[in-house]
Amino acid sequence: MKKIWLWMISSILFFSIGIPVHLVAEEKAFDPTDFSTYGLGMKESIGQESAAPYQPPTTYVPKQEWQQLSPSKQKQQKYLPERVDLRSYFPSVRNQGRFSTCVPFAATALREYYIGRDTTARGADISYLSPLYMYYPRGPKDGMRLEEAFQSMQYQGVTPEIERPYDLNPENTAQFQNPITNVQWKQALPYQIRNYQLISQSNMVAQIKQALANRDPVMVGIYVYPNFDATPSSGIVPPVTSKKSRGGHALVVVGYDEKNKWFIVRNSWGEKFGDQGYVYMNYQTLLDMTSGYGFVATPVSYWYPPQGVQVKHTLTRDGKNQFHITALQAQQFDLYRDGTYIKSFWETSMIDEETDPTKEHTYYVMAKNSIGETRSPIIIVPSSQPMPMLQKAN
Repeated sequence: MKKIWLWMISSILFFSIGIPVHLVAEEKAFDPTDFSTYGLGMKESIGQESAAPYQPPTTYVPKQEWQQLSPSKQKQQKYLPERVDLRSYFPSVRNQGRFSTCVPFAATALREYYIGRDTTARGADISYLSPLYMYYPRGPKDGMRLEEAFQSMQYQGVTPEIERPYDLNPENTAQFQNPITNVQWKQALPYQIRNYQLISQSNMVAQIKQALANRDPVMVGIYVYPNFDATPSSGIVPPVTSKKSRGGHALVVVGYDEKNKWFIVRNSWGEKFGDQGYVYMNYQTLLDMTSGYGFVATPVSYWYPPQGVQVKHTLTRDGKNQFHITALQAQQFDLYRDGTYIKSFWETSMIDEETDPTKEHTYYVMAKNSIGETRSPIIIVPSSQPMPMLQKAN
């Protein structure tokens, strides 16, 4: 009976979204220690033909071909680097957990890369962007198409994670139903992309190398076969031996290595998967697993709202709350106490002169520049003095 149900599900998938019947595997219960139970979520594309074919800003030729050119031609033509690795411009790899959110996780990572590439922000100073914002109004298991993520970034951008946080708790499905707020919408706009281009399977390996040599990561889709789930801690993905897929999955190609004939690929199952969340996938292995296409994005701007916004709290000698702010590219700061605007300031340190030491307060700072604004994490400041005791009436 179970096999009959699996066959029926496979047939529905085949006729509705085009997944071959033999590619559907049974879903297992989620186990955080078993990567074969982690979320996927890439739906089959139906509109990739609407994207323009990828055209590299600079065309690189293979080094052997370049060496055969005349000296004058060599000056006019660049050769393909032996190795490209863009990982240093990304923040740490995130974890999508059980939910079918691989596409917005891959897309936000790709968009975060350009913050690192085009500013001085690195690592934790790069603002995480919100997969949940891009995924709305879909449900926890609905999934998403690659081109839908790029269309979302093109038309509405993506808000910072701090404004719409993602909860890994598999029981928290209500987070997917929360409507977009005006603040989230406003703060998403600086992270729009101008357009996106399509990389097709016909010349995929060469086109991905061209994009990476131009310092542009590539978002790709794969079918997850047992070899991918079994990737060891070295990060080297085993070759495909079985094409029994448990679904489609979105990844970001962030580099390549001609000596080893592999791509460096970013996943979204946390840093315990592979090599700190990255894997090394042989060129042929990617072709064996690909869903047939990938996408490259072009940002709208090289300028961004403040990054790396953090606030440290101390008490002055007379018991007032003092705040020390670190932020990149910030021109102004607004202080909020208990959700209410208090004051604006331009230095990286300030004192709340109206502190009531008998009460607990929540604070955050909004860092601003001409492009936009970024909120700091909330700081809870407990009361520093006990409440005065009321005298008993005679």
